[in-house]
Amino acid sequence: TDITALETLADGTIYLGDVGNVAQEITISGDITMTNAGVTTIANNAVTYGKMQAVSTTSKLLGSSDAANPVTEITLGTGLSMTGTTLNATINTFANPTATIGLTATNGVATTAMRSDAAPALSQAIIPTWTGAHTFSALGTFNAGITVTGGAINLNNDATANDVNIGTSTNTGTVTIGGTAAQTIDIGSGAAAKTVTLGSDNTTSTTTIEAGSGGLDLGASAVAKTITIGNTTGATAVNIKAGTGTSTFETTGAGTLVIGGAASTGALTLGSSSNTQTVNIGTGAAAATVNIATGDAAGDVIIGDNTGSASSSVQINGATTINGAFNLCIDNSVGGNDTYTATNTTITTLVPGLVILFSPLTNNNFACTLNLNGTGALAITIQDGSDPANNDLQANGYQFLVYTGTTWMLISTF
Repeated sequence: TDITALETLADGTIYLGDVGNVAQEITISGDITMTNAGVTTIANNAVTYGKMQAVSTTSKLLGSSDAANPVTEITLGTGLSMTGTTLNATINTFANPTATIGLTATNGVATTAMRSDAAPALSQAIIPTWTGAHTFSALGTFNAGITVTGGAINLNNDATANDVNIGTSTNTGTVTIGGTAAQTIDIGSGAAAKTVTLGSDNTTSTTTIEAGSGGLDLGASAVAKTITIGNTTGATAVNIKAGTGTSTFETTGAGTLVIGGAASTGALTLGSSSNTQTVNIGTGAAAATVNIATGDAAGDVIIGDNTGSASSSVQINGATTINGAFNLCIDNSVGGNDTYTATNTTITTLVPGLVILFSPLTNNNFACTLNLNGTGALAITIQDGSDPANNDLQANGYQFLVYTGTTWMLISTF
C-alpha cells in the first residue's frame, strides 16, 4: 500500500503488520517505549545478564574508569582471581615486623603482611630532638647522660615530695655537673628549707669542690645562716688547704669569726703540716683583737712546738695580755729543800729554750735541782752557770726558768 494512501495515525503509535499481513495501529510497550519523535527508551532492569555481550575471555570484569567512558572489560590484577562467578583476593603470608621505628620512614621491600596485633620495635639508636615538653612518670635511666642545648633540665619540678637521685648507682663512675663554659649551677636554691648533702657518710669517699682560678663561695647571700663543715659526733678531719696561695677566714662586717665551738671537746690545730708554714692570725692593717681560749672553762694554750729537737721561735709584737698560767709548774716534792719535782702534762718534751713558771714549796739553800715530768733531776743555775744564791727561789713564789739543754737557768724571781 502506498504510504500516501494511509489514513491518519494516532499520536505515539506505529503501523505494524499482523499475522494476516494487515497493517495495524499499535503502541510500543513492554521493555521499550517510544515517543512520537521516534525516541525509544529501554525500561529499568529490562536488560538481563543473558542479553549482554559475552566477555572475550575468562577472568574479566566489566567497568569503567569514569562516568564519561563506556563500560569495558577490566583485567584482574595481581592477587585477584575468579572461580566461576566468585572473585578471589589472595594475599602473601604474614610475618613478624623486622624493621624498627626510627626518625625517618622506611619504605621496605618485603611482600609479607604484618598482623593487626603486631608492632615494630622502637630503635634505641635514635637521637631525637624533642620539640615539646615530656613528662616521665616512671623512673628513667640515662646511661649515656643527658645533653640539653639552650634549655633547662628540671628534675622533680612538681609539687610532690619525691627524691631526686644523681649518681646513686653501685657501679664505679663519674658524675659531672657543669661543663667547660661559664655557668651558674644552683643546687638546692629554692625558697623552701632543704638539706643538701654532698658526698657519702658511710664509705671512704672523697668529695672535692673545685673553683679553678675563681672563687669558691659558701653561704655568700645576705641571709643569716649557719655553715657547718664536719660534724660533732664522728671522727672527722677537716682539711682546708691553700696550696701556694692563701686561705683567708674573715668577716667583712661587724661580725665574729669563731673557730672551735663552745661545746666542742676536740683539738683545733692550725698549721700542723710538716712543711714550713706561716700562720697569720689578726695580721690585717686595722686594729684587731685576737682572743684565744677566753672561755669560762680552764684550758691550755700552746704556742710553738715543744716536741721536736729544736724549739720553735714565737714572736709576740705589741702589748700582750696573758691571763692564766704560763707553763705553770708547781713543786710537788716531798723530799725537802733543794730537790724539787713538778708535773705539767702540756709539756711533752724538753727542748732548749722552753720557758716555765716554777713555784717551789720551800726556799732554796744554794744548789738545787728540778725534775720535771720525771725526765730527771737537772741543776738550777743562774745565767753564768753557777748555783743560785741562798733563798733566790722563794717558797710559793714564782720564778721563770729556761731549759738550756742540760740545766734549768733562773732568769727572774718574784
